[in-house]
Amino acid sequence: MDAPRERTGLFMVRVWTEDPASQDFRARVTSVLDVAAPEQVVNTAANPDDICDRLRAWLDAFTSADRPTGHLLRRREPGPRRSGD
Repeated sequence: MDAPRERTGLFMVRVWTEDPASQDFRARVTSVLDVAAPEQVVNTAANPDDICDRLRAWLDAFTSADRPTGHLLRRREPGPRRSGD
């Protein structure tokens, strides 16, 4: 019986500023749940909470017994607002 294969994922954040005088930043988040069968997901962020939310979602997906595919980590675009929202 073969030993279970070790799985390696990747979560990378590239951060830059467009105005050196500003504290605002932009970030590109690239993630892969398994480098052996990569399905790369790329998102953007502009605040620390977005990056932390993406990392939490990625860690949940990576450690999940269901092992979801990368499409579950893609940013959900906001839908149309309903009255009363």
